[in-house]
Amino acid sequence: MKSEKKSRDSYRPGHRKRLRERYFENGIQSLTDIDIVELLLTFGVPRTDMRAQAIEILNKFGSLYSVFNAEKAELAQINGVGDSAAFGILFTAAAYKRAYHESVEKIEIKIDNYNKAVKELEKKMSVSLGALKDEHVYSLYLDNAGHVLKYEAISKGTVGQAEVYPRKILETALLKKASSVILVHNHPSDNPQPSETDITLTKKIEKVLSTAEISLLDHIIVSKSGIYSFRENGFF
Repeated sequence: MKSEKKSRDSYRPGHRKRLRERYFENGIQSLTDIDIVELLLTFGVPRTDMRAQAIEILNKFGSLYSVFNAEKAELAQINGVGDSAAFGILFTAAAYKRAYHESVEKIEIKIDNYNKAVKELEKKMSVSLGALKDEHVYSLYLDNAGHVLKYEAISKGTVGQAEVYPRKILETALLKKASSVILVHNHPSDNPQPSETDITLTKKIEKVLSTAEISLLDHIIVSKSGIYSFRENGFF
């Protein structure tokens, strides 16, 4: 976070207009993280000084990345941040994630090297997975040339409760006429090493897909501290 004097008296008439003009003239790099959060807060409360709340939000979450992954209830813990004020942050984050997911679906990732696949997936999906507080499970469906046909969010919750995943993944793979699948999920614990539940689920999905002659290319676990590839670690 860029440094800034944390004063509640720094708001002056025309301040918000100057921030907008600075952005148009010099780009996002000319604004501090506090400036950005303040502007987002004022989408919903345009006539209210939200500087102090912006400072408090950055102090609480530590970075823009974490702010954009905050839940509505977490933002509401900040005094003066109700539904209207939180709207700008939540809506902007949701819109970006939708556009990001759509762009990933359209990108042709040619998987000709599994190290490359792991690096590409980490780069493309860390925005979705890095700071999430629950486990999210995703699937990538590939054609026989290794190009991504579909990127799909399978579930939010605990992987240990994933009894429906194999059937759902197989149905989508058949619908998209996929030749292979890559499974990806995050570990909120920051430890990317697979649990026994992860290993059991991976075997179950691999077995179900094999009934339709579809291969499970990899299962990748992403956390803030690193990434684990089942294939790179000799599972397949």
